[in-house]
Amino acid sequence: MEKKLVEDEILRVQLVVDNLLSQLETKKVKILTLKGMVSPIKHLPNELISVIFEEYAVSLLDPPWILGHICSRWRRVALTTPKLW
Repeated sequence: MEKKLVEDEILRVQLVVDNLLSQLETKKVKILTLKGMVSPIKHLPNELISVIFEEYAVSLLDPPWILGHICSRWRRVALTTPKLW
C-alpha cells in the first residue's frame, strides 16, 4: 500500500515538472518574440531618434523630459535635441 502511495506521488510530481517545463518553453518563445519587437530600435542612429522626438514634440502632451525616462540613451538624445526645448 505504501509503495502505491509513493508511486502515485512520484507520478504527480512528474506531471507538475512536465507542466512547469511546458510553461517555461512557452515563456521562452514569448520572450524571443518580445525581444524581436524591441531590438530594432537599438539599431536606429541617434539622429533619427532625435527626428522622431521632434515629431513627437509637435503633439506634445507631456513635457519633453518624459522621453528621458525610457533609458539613458533616450535621455542623452532628448537632452541634445535643441528643438525639444
